[in-house]
Amino acid sequence: MPASPARVLRRKAKQCYEPFLRTDFKGMTMFSDRKLDKMTTSIARLGRNELTKQIKHFRGRFRLDFTDDFLQKTPVERLRHILLAAVINTKNHN
Repeated sequence: MPASPARVLRRKAKQCYEPFLRTDFKGMTMFSDRKLDKMTTSIARLGRNELTKQIKHFRGRFRLDFTDDFLQKTPVERLRHILLAAVINTKNHN
């Protein structure tokens, strides 16, 4: 039985962003497992159209500037990863 998109995204987030999820520069915890689960589940539920919309209108420390062609050709899993990375980066700097 294949893993759900939320589980796959959560596992990737923990592997790729572990240093950023756990502590800030002062050693304070930034993300609880519960918060990470909620974030990954909400992003994993998004389809291509909603992911594209969220990425194009993302408001964070930096602008996500992808062409429509790139967003249409990129696999949905990759779009989820891009959005999750942007959200984690923004949350760590607010």
